[in-house]
Amino acid sequence: DIPLDDPKTLELFRGGDTEGVYQFESPGVRELCRNMKIDSFEEITAALAMYRPGPMRFIDEFIARKKGEMPIEYELPEMESVLRKTYGMIIYQEQTMTLMSILAGMSLGEADIIRCVISKKKSALIMEYHGKFLEGCARNGIDPGKSEAVWEKIVKFASYGFNKAHAVGYAMIAYRRAYLKANHPKEFEAVMNS
Repeated sequence: DIPLDDPKTLELFRGGDTEGVYQFESPGVRELCRNMKIDSFEEITAALAMYRPGPMRFIDEFIARKKGEMPIEYELPEMESVLRKTYGMIIYQEQTMTLMSILAGMSLGEADIIRCVISKKKSALIMEYHGKFLEGCARNGIDPGKSEAVWEKIVKFASYGFNKAHAVGYAMIAYRRAYLKANHPKEFEAVMNS
C-alpha cells in the first residue's frame, strides 16, 4: 500500500542516492537519475527501459525533451496519445505495436509479428511489412511522406524496444526498495545485511 508518489522516495531517485536499490546501483544509472531529475514512477520505468545497450543513445534526447530544451513533436496528431508520457519518443514495444494498429489498421497480433521481425533484422520481411504499413496508412488517409517518417521511427526504435510490463515490474521492485531506504533506513539496512 505504499504510494507511488512518495516525495522522499522520488527525491532519493532525483539525487541518484540509489545504492542498494534494485537495477539502480551502478554509477551510470545513478548519474542518469540525477540528469533526468526523475519525478514520477513513470519516469523510473522509462529510465529502466532506456538504460540498456541500444536505447542508451537516446537518453540525452529524452532528458532534453523533458527539460524543454528540445521540442516534442509528433508526425501525426494520433501519435500524441501513445507517446505523450515518453515525451514523443518510442521506448516500449507496446508503443510500436499501438502505433501500427492506430495508423495502419493492423491487429495488435500482426503488429507484434512485425516488431519481432524488425528486432531480428529480417530484411526481406521488413520490406514486405513496410509496404503493408504504408498501404494501411494510405487507407486511413495519412500522407505518404508522414507514413514513411513514422515507419522509419518505428524501425529505429523497434530494434531495441523494451516490454513495458517488464520495465514496470522491475520499477516496482526498485521503487519499493527505494521507499524503504528513504522512509525506513534501519529496516532497509536490515534487509541489505540479511
